[in-house]
Amino acid sequence: MIFRRQAKDPADRVRDILDVLEQQHRENSQRAVGLVNMPKYQRAKRDLVVMGSEAVPALSEALNAPRASTDTAAGQIDDGVANDIAEVLGDIGDPRAVGPLMSSFKQYVVAAHAALGRFPEGVNALLSGLDENDETFEGAVSRAWVW
Repeated sequence: MIFRRQAKDPADRVRDILDVLEQQHRENSQRAVGLVNMPKYQRAKRDLVVMGSEAVPALSEALNAPRASTDTAAGQIDDGVANDIAEVLGDIGDPRAVGPLMSSFKQYVVAAHAALGRFPEGVNALLSGLDENDETFEGAVSRAWVW
């Protein structure tokens, strides 16, 4: 049995796991098998959730990092990983993620709305955004509560 040495620093561990997610998105775009059918993908997301609050700073930073345009294959992969990060932050439920999730709206991270709806601090942020009269935002907010 081979044991893989894991990074001790939470930020390094998060980056290692995000690399796995990116690779899984890349493989999925080539094979089109669906991420749900990729055990490494599911395990990587679960590992981030298990890390819990210690993963939040690195995930928040990665969520709002510059990404390639979604007009490119690299941008579509980046977008997929950003949505994975938003989902994981919602699963963790740490209120420190509210600001980064709100900031990610500008980058059209669709999963951010649903993630915010998963914990109390996020609901207030979503409600305050309804005053913007943005149909895309309103639709995403309504889906956040159906999640």
